[in-house]
Amino acid sequence: MVEEWRNISGFENYYQVSNLGNVRRIGDYSNQITSWGLENPKILNVRKHSNGYLRVMLSVSGKHYDRYIHRLVATEFCNNPNPGKYTEVNHIDGNKTNNNAINLEWCDRSYNNKHAYIKGLHTTHGCYGNKKMVAQIDIKTNVIVKIYNSVKDASKSVGLKNFTNISACCNYAENPNKYKRPCLSSKGYKWRFATNEMKVGDTID
Repeated sequence: MVEEWRNISGFENYYQVSNLGNVRRIGDYSNQITSWGLENPKILNVRKHSNGYLRVMLSVSGKHYDRYIHRLVATEFCNNPNPGKYTEVNHIDGNKTNNNAINLEWCDRSYNNKHAYIKGLHTTHGCYGNKKMVAQIDIKTNVIVKIYNSVKDASKSVGLKNFTNISACCNYAENPNKYKRPCLSSKGYKWRFATNEMKVGDTID
């Protein structure tokens, strides 16, 4: 694939990003593009954040701006069909360091989370399991009434300030033999960790 460069929005006189995920400096700190900058642009070093995404530091007039490379690429090369709704950028192949434009797509939080589970990128964090989807289940009919992206979202929805109640119910349902004290319900509902196959209206055994 031929590498194509475009100016970075907001940094037009200073930096460019390519469709292959590279970032280069093209100008000095003044408001003019310098001749040396155009003839010999400098490719910037990148660093990996603790979340696995690649970042780059842009500097203008003594001010520094930390930016995710995948968002820079998507902003300049990927069409966003619904900017008001699609505010996140998904790596199609699940590789957070593959910032090739053809590997990126704009999406919403729900799609991004579900895609991460399919690719096996999200795991349980700590005792709360905040990165697992959660199903809210009618206690009488065992029908799923809603699915949340995380224990945190589910807890906030039903007015719980502490995440432990719903997390405990989900963990107990997943492995009841592991816990001495059962947690069958919270706030009048049963709770289970949800899979990608589950949907609202399903009956849970």
